[in-house]
Amino acid sequence: MAVDIDDRDIFAAASVAQIHEALGQLHEHEASITQRLNALIASQKHLSRELGRLDLLRAHLGTQAVNTRAISNGMLSDAASTASRISSAVKRLDREQSNVKATLEVVEQVAELKACVLGVHGSMGAPQDWETAAGYLHRAAKIPDDVVNGSFADEIVPTAEVPDPPRVTLDAAAESLCGLFLREFEKAAQEGDGSKVTRFFKLFPLIGRTDVGLDAYGRYVCQGVASRARTNFNSAAPAQRNEPFFYGNTITKLFEHIAQIVDGHEPLVERHYGSGMMQKVIERLQIEADVQGGIVLDTWHEERHIDRKLTDIKSYAFSFLVQSFLPSQKPASGIPRSSSPANGAGRVSEDEGVDMKEIDGLLGEGALMLGRYALYARFLSDKCAPAEPEDRIDYGLVMPNFLATSNLHKKVNSHLIEPVNAMTTFFFRRSVEKAFQLDEAPADLTLNPTKPLGSNPPFITSAVDDVMYIVNQVIQRTLATSQRAVVSSVVPAVSHILGAEFIGMIQRKMRDESYPKPVIQGGLPPEDKVIAFLVLINNLDIANDYVKRIVSQQLGRHSQAGEEDTKSPLHDLFPFGHDAIFVENTLKAMEKSFASKSGDLLNDGITVLFSNVLKPRIRPILAEAFRDIKYDPEDGENEDEEEDDVDVVKSRFDRGWGVVIRPVKRILTSANFDRLLALGLNSLASSLEKRIKSYYGRVNELGAVRLERDVAGIITAATSGGAYSLRDAFQKSTQMTLILNMEDDEFAEVADDTSGESGIPWVLDAEERKRIFENSWPSTLDTTIEWRGWSNTTSNLDELEGPLMSMKPEELTFVITGDIEAMWLRDSANQLQAYVSVLKKDDSPDSLASLFRGAINLQARYILENAFCNAFQAPDESGVVHKSSLNSDRITPLFDYYKVFSCQWELDSLASFLQLSVDYVTATRDYDFFQNSSNWTKAVEVVLETAESMTIDSYTEDGEWQHTPYTYCAPYGGTPINNCNGSPHRGNIGLIRSFHRPSDDACTYQYLIPSNMMFSSALNTSSTITSRIMPRTSGLTARMQALSTAINRGIEKYGIVSDPTYGKIYAYEVDGYGSVNIMDDPNVPSLLSAPFLGYTTLRDPIYQNTRRKILSRDNPYYAVGPVITGVGSPHTLPGRPWPMALIMTILTSEDDTEIVQNLMWLVQSTDGLGLMHESVHARDKAVWSRQWFSWANGLFGQMILDLEKRRPWILGMSFQ
Repeated sequence: MAVDIDDRDIFAAASVAQIHEALGQLHEHEASITQRLNALIASQKHLSRELGRLDLLRAHLGTQAVNTRAISNGMLSDAASTASRISSAVKRLDREQSNVKATLEVVEQVAELKACVLGVHGSMGAPQDWETAAGYLHRAAKIPDDVVNGSFADEIVPTAEVPDPPRVTLDAAAESLCGLFLREFEKAAQEGDGSKVTRFFKLFPLIGRTDVGLDAYGRYVCQGVASRARTNFNSAAPAQRNEPFFYGNTITKLFEHIAQIVDGHEPLVERHYGSGMMQKVIERLQIEADVQGGIVLDTWHEERHIDRKLTDIKSYAFSFLVQSFLPSQKPASGIPRSSSPANGAGRVSEDEGVDMKEIDGLLGEGALMLGRYALYARFLSDKCAPAEPEDRIDYGLVMPNFLATSNLHKKVNSHLIEPVNAMTTFFFRRSVEKAFQLDEAPADLTLNPTKPLGSNPPFITSAVDDVMYIVNQVIQRTLATSQRAVVSSVVPAVSHILGAEFIGMIQRKMRDESYPKPVIQGGLPPEDKVIAFLVLINNLDIANDYVKRIVSQQLGRHSQAGEEDTKSPLHDLFPFGHDAIFVENTLKAMEKSFASKSGDLLNDGITVLFSNVLKPRIRPILAEAFRDIKYDPEDGENEDEEEDDVDVVKSRFDRGWGVVIRPVKRILTSANFDRLLALGLNSLASSLEKRIKSYYGRVNELGAVRLERDVAGIITAATSGGAYSLRDAFQKSTQMTLILNMEDDEFAEVADDTSGESGIPWVLDAEERKRIFENSWPSTLDTTIEWRGWSNTTSNLDELEGPLMSMKPEELTFVITGDIEAMWLRDSANQLQAYVSVLKKDDSPDSLASLFRGAINLQARYILENAFCNAFQAPDESGVVHKSSLNSDRITPLFDYYKVFSCQWELDSLASFLQLSVDYVTATRDYDFFQNSSNWTKAVEVVLETAESMTIDSYTEDGEWQHTPYTYCAPYGGTPINNCNGSPHRGNIGLIRSFHRPSDDACTYQYLIPSNMMFSSALNTSSTITSRIMPRTSGLTARMQALSTAINRGIEKYGIVSDPTYGKIYAYEVDGYGSVNIMDDPNVPSLLSAPFLGYTTLRDPIYQNTRRKILSRDNPYYAVGPVITGVGSPHTLPGRPWPMALIMTILTSEDDTEIVQNLMWLVQSTDGLGLMHESVHARDKAVWSRQWFSWANGLFGQMILDLEKRRPWILGMSFQ
């Protein structure tokens, strides 16, 4: 972004001419100053005489000052001495007073200690009052150790009855009582005396033996758990153990008993031992649960013969499925021998020794045990969870370490999860195989509309209902386990089997058994083949609907309109961490995968059906409809027949169209029929256009009226009963007949209309392109200016003049980034950049310039408060309620979670602040705004300090590892290694480290070259502002220019690498040691945007090499597809280009073909919404992220304005 050079600043000159011009003005200015100085000296000849007089007066004044100082010292020295003595006396008095207080406190503590010692001795004597003795010990424990162990206590406390030092007496008493309490506790436990157990349990913490008490209590409750578990398990008869859910019920009783103990005993433990102490008892209970639960799982695994079952299912051959996908073999010629295997009747048992009912029973019992264990784990995790503030972001439960590392947890994984995963996958695949073995088609179907159908719709084969019933059962059982490991294994396996084998079997049948191929050339396919093909297409549609309903039911998408969204049931089943989100995404991925694969095959089937059944009959239908119809009749010709034949074309077409469509419609599902009809209407529209063209030159005025009426009749008949949008296919035909009916003057008005000014949305238009522009370019101002206002001040505006100007209230603009209510420094600057072309100087608070000034002021405030952060919450003046952004990320330096939304160190955020300032001053020349700003210059200084601090080397000069000023760790991904500092980097090489990319993803290597490019360019251009508003002696401008130059040299030395195919190119990230990351990201700054940032030019050979690599498949994130092709990002899934990258491709292109192609991709990737998304699936325009990405929309507007200047002829082209 170039800035106009001020005619008084040679340092901002960009050309030799500007340098000469600036030097000439400096010479003129120097001559003027010299002339003024000479005149001043000539007019002050008596200056030397006056200076001499001043020297004499100064000497006399010095003498008087010495005398005055002597008098002052003599008078004040005595007073100073007296004040010093008083101060010393007061200090001594304070010290004595504090010593007396300390002595009295020690005496009181020793007196308390003596009372406790005597009390303990007395209580342990004949009275044997254990509670009192424990109470005295508890009181003594509160006395400081230095007092108890001190010599004063050793002299005062001992008596004739208790001659030992107090520490010895107390320790001996505590040890004696501990042994006594322990014996009494164990005795009461053996006798089952609950009151005595409670009595002595409460005494342990009073004598400082908390661990002993908790350990004894843990043994006590574990004995009860072990006893009941053995009773439940061993009391069952052998026949009971063979019952389906015996082991599941047994382990359920174990978990319920432990839960009852924890719930019942927790109040007692917490009351006497303190908050959180129940966890130690729980840990002891878990050890017993490991033993008893392990016994149950080991026995289940052995007696249910799990290993044998796993061996059986692994060896199962799935012969039917395998043979179904093999190429069909031609029968051998000749008659086989009677004993030949070719005459075999096939195997008797399809299960080949695997009992499906037994597998189903094992899966049910395994799922039950896993579900019970999940409830047990959730219960213990909830009991052991630390208290969190209410406003803390909820990241779900965390399983305590003692449970996660327990033997029971390990056995659940090895004895339950692994077998359940394997058996479930087998069970589902075998069920699919069985369903197709027993598959039956609906009976008595016919294409004759006069005959009744012998089955009920939807017309599908039995395999669909059977398989989808099993899908629902498997998914429900899988979710009931509440185990992420089961979901992550089973659901993808189900998805794979559905996609590969369920859809594969239908595809094979469509191809090999039911393909509607004509028997003779030019004929129609046999009726039975067409019907079978229609049923198979229905299978795909109904199966897709089944899967959607199954997933929707499990996700809880059943809240009615008007009701508040209820919490998903998955959060109750999967409470740990982000498990619920993972499960939801896994189910959605299964749904999406099946929808994609079934949709592809369904579309292919519809295409085949159209091509072989419908398309061959469209042209004859139109030929019959228009048979013997003339559109150039003479006046009076056939006037009598006209009234009778008004709708002859429509009636003929309706009759012929109905013969073709109605037989198919009665069998297809409504969705499939709509798909087929859409294809048919597109073909019909094309044929109708050709028919209309065939009448050119043979239509007179009367015929044109009738042709328009006949075409309208055909359109009405063809779309009857369907959606009104189906008429869109006939827009061209309608407009063609419209033109045929126009007079010369009418046609002249619309002949050159490509903008719709005539009120007709011409299909040969640039209207779609314009609609996108109109929706996207203004969207930033319309929807992302969340708040505008003024900074708070309590000053009187009328009294603020001169140096106090900075205290006046300043404009503030809070710009959110599209669908996220926070202000990113980078995004807000880029969003406003789209309006620089219409920005003008305007002091009005309601102007566009005011929006820019408010954004600059607010960004400056944010940088002064938290320079390392990249996104912020609304300012206090806005009145917007702040929410805590606290999460599990560990970041230094610390920041206010109620002011900062995201604190990720991104160098381009600070560069964006500088660039926004440059954009404003370039368009408005309003340097006064920066001169009067209270924060802008301070913010620039902080920007420099922050950037310079991040040039640090990873090691000190003597080789010691050192932390960066900013560190970042995130537990759920994107964590820089090495204690949150990232990989080692060579420091002080000119480049600045950035922890995160513009996409908010963590950098692989922290010298992010595009961000350094942008920062260097922004420093250079924004230095023109400081050179105007700051004195040259401040050094700020020189500092900015020096840092900009250092970055350029660092990029040239470390940021350019050699590619074997493209030559020298810019690297995306480096570390200064030779490690590089070769890629690019769509988010600006990017390598692709280097000329756009003003860092280099389009003709830079290194940039051109880099650009060719970025826009090729040699870029690992370059995605290719029929919908959109371009650069993708690690921030989203692979295969999803970002429209922003295509826009930047256009902004940096001088090739019309490349520009037009990218514009076409942009237009067709909006999914009909008319707005730019964040990313779009390269092969499915309906799959995108972020419906409204404000940054990309603003950039799209910039692109349109850029093309209007550079290549206006492109905007006049059609992108339909």
